[in-house]
Amino acid sequence: HLHYNLTTGTFPIPGSSDKKRVRGLMARGDIKDGEIIFAVPPQLLWNLRMLASHPVLKKVYDEVPELHDGMRGLAVLLLYESFNRTSAWRPYLCSLPEHVPLPIFYSPKKY
Repeated sequence: HLHYNLTTGTFPIPGSSDKKRVRGLMARGDIKDGEIIFAVPPQLLWNLRMLASHPVLKKVYDEVPELHDGMRGLAVLLLYESFNRTSAWRPYLCSLPEHVPLPIFYSPKKY
């Protein structure tokens, strides 16, 4: 489900002087307080439960406690699925851009 006043696409990065663009969502009209803007079916959400029950990665997850941390565990799942030629996720993962400029990864000089 995607709210009727939302659109997906690639958009210029606000405040950026170059012509780089980023994928995202943009409101093209009003969205009322309390309205659902999008919904994701549970089977499409990536989380540590997916890793813990994965047919191949479960054993690794059980043996390596460091993977119980969200970022590390999800990174392993992401790598496995993106390199697995039979993965249903692979076409989507391969379509993603190689670099997305997220503020969380900016250096202090970027500010």
